[in-house]
This record gives sequence, structure tokens and C-alpha cells, in this order.
Amino acid sequence: MITDVAPWGESDHLVREAVRSLLRRYGRSYFLDCYRKGREPEALWHDLCKAGYVGAGVPEHLGGAGSSLETVIAVGEELALAGMPLLSFIMTELCLPVLARNALPETAARLLPPIITGDRRLAFAITEPDAGTNSFAMRTTAIRSGPEYIVSGRKRWISSAGDADDLFLVCTDGEPSRREGRRPITILMVDMRSPGISTEVLSADAGTPERQYDVIFDNVRVPTENLVGAEADGAAALFASLNTERVLIAAFAYGVGVHCISRAVDYARERAPFGAPIGGYQAVQHPLAACWAELTAARALNRDAISAVERSDPRGAGLANAAKWLASEAANRAADHAIQVHGGNGITDEYDLIPLWRTTRLMRFAPINNEMVLNQIGQHVLGLPKSY
Repeated sequence: MITDVAPWGESDHLVREAVRSLLRRYGRSYFLDCYRKGREPEALWHDLCKAGYVGAGVPEHLGGAGSSLETVIAVGEELALAGMPLLSFIMTELCLPVLARNALPETAARLLPPIITGDRRLAFAITEPDAGTNSFAMRTTAIRSGPEYIVSGRKRWISSAGDADDLFLVCTDGEPSRREGRRPITILMVDMRSPGISTEVLSADAGTPERQYDVIFDNVRVPTENLVGAEADGAAALFASLNTERVLIAAFAYGVGVHCISRAVDYARERAPFGAPIGGYQAVQHPLAACWAELTAARALNRDAISAVERSDPRGAGLANAAKWLASEAANRAADHAIQVHGGNGITDEYDLIPLWRTTRLMRFAPINNEMVLNQIGQHVLGLPKSY
């Protein structure tokens, strides 16, 4: 099977085999049922937590396994290859290392273990109705008031917020913009049960079970010990994690793309309206082969990016951005061609390709759009003038 990808060494092989064994107990049908019913895949999430695959990169003394970024990526790849691209996994794995590195030690020790064990669910809140790509234009504020922060504002496109216990909240301190329209950033861990928080579900469909929400804060009180990083300087803590976000997205895109190719190949081997399988026609076969080649190249690039990020190599950012761009574009082409191979069947619920297309399309503009990715490469890798 083309979804049985080559491992990156013996330890990676063992991790992947264990993850595949767990995922086989669920399968795409379970994920799809959760998606269609609009419910979180709680059983799968708790099993991932129980097996130690959530927060694997967090140090052991904080409840994690102290594993490498490569291990975290392997879990993400296998989820996507199995047709179960949990957005919650990406968001959680983005936030936990930031919390582990930048929160007060006692705060990290209090908040991290129950998230890693699955006893509490975490959501990530950064985007706003009028501040998507430009995080420095946020208007949600956290104003210091003695031993607390008072939070007011609205966040949008927050995955699983309605089911979350804790929120990794990125906001501003309310001071005027300092330079180039940039507001200072503050990061807080917020208990979703706090008075003054409400949520509104959005009518968005990303092809995954996790629903999207607006989260509204009306003078919500948050203890100052829940600060992550320095007050008004949360950008340093947050941006240090963005390369991890990029390689996670690239891994998910690769996995979903290969999953789509596998589905199309199986169909093309059997479908024979003119007496011979359509997979023997170059018009069907060549685009599938091209998609596989592009995705395989994206995975190789992503491995280089992962290695560079783990070494804190300054080239890591460029490689991570390039891997995200290449993998998401290739995955969306793979999903689109899988639909084309299926013809009219490709848009039916029975063949379950439209949700996969939605997910691959999402990854071209979220969590950052590919135009901004190319801007970053142009400016910081090629040395060209800032273009936005």
C-alpha cells in the first residue's frame, strides 16, 4: 500500500507500527461518522493520549515523553495517511511546547499533565474577525488589574472551542501600536469555564469533525500566573513555535494527499466502463503519478526542515515554509484529481472525497495562507524587499 510510507529509521518504524495499530481500531469510517454528526472524536483522542502520542515532545517531568519533533511528526503523518487528520492534534502540539518552555514552572506543572493525559482539552485562539494573517492587528485585550488580567474581545475560527477546557489565548495588552502598526502580544492560558466567556458555532466545514467557533470575552478575569512568556512580548514565545506548526501542516498535507491517491488508485484499478480498468489510461495514470512524485518530494523536504528546526538551524524557517507550501499545494491537487478519477461518484457522500478535498483546500490558507508563506521565503530566504 502506498500509505505504508518508508520509516525514518528503526525507532521511527516502531512508532509508526504502534500508531497504525491504534488507528486500525477506528479507521476512516469512525472519523467520517464523527464529522457527519458534528461531534468530537473523543474516543480516538483519549486513546492517543493514553498511548502517549499527545504531548510526546513535552519533557518527561511535565508529563510528556521527551520525544523528538520527528516522533511528533510521525504520529501526525500516520493520522493523516489513515484519513484521520485531527486538527486538534496540530493545535495541541503547537501550544504545548510553548507552554512548557515559557510558562512559570509551577504553572506548566499544573496545566500540562491533564492536557497530555486527555483529562482536559485545549484550544488555540489567535485569529479575529478583523485580524487573521496579521496577528499584530488584534483587538482582544488583556489589561493588568492587580493579580489578574481582564480580557475583552472576540476570537474567530477557533477549532473545538465549544468542547475545550483550556484556551491558549493570544491577545494584546491594550497599549497603542508601537511600530508598523504592531500591537504588543500577550499569551494567557484561560479556563473556558471562567465567567464572561461565551462561544458561537460557525457554519464552516473543513472536512473534519472539529467545529469552528467564535469565542467572546466579556471582562474575563485570568490569574497573572497563567501568563505564558513575558507580558507584551508573547510574540517571541509564539513565533519560536511557528516552524513546528509549518512542518506539522506539511506532514498532515502529505498524509491526506497520499490517502487521496490511494483511494483513486483503488478505484482506477476496478472501474472499467470500456472493458479495461481506467487506471491503464495515461490521462488517469499520469496525474496520479505526478501527484505522488510531488508529495514524496514534499515529504523529503519536510524531513530536512524537521532536522533543521530541531538543530535550531537558521535555515529551518525557510525549509519549513517551503515544505508547508509544497505539501499543501500537492495535497490539494491530489484530492482534486481523486475526485476527477471518480467522475460523478467523486462528489457523492458514498465515496467520501469532498471532505478530504475540503481539508486539503483548508491547508492552503490555514493556519497561514500560502501567499504569506511565499512572502516569507522571498524576504527571508531570497533577500528580496518586504512585499506586503
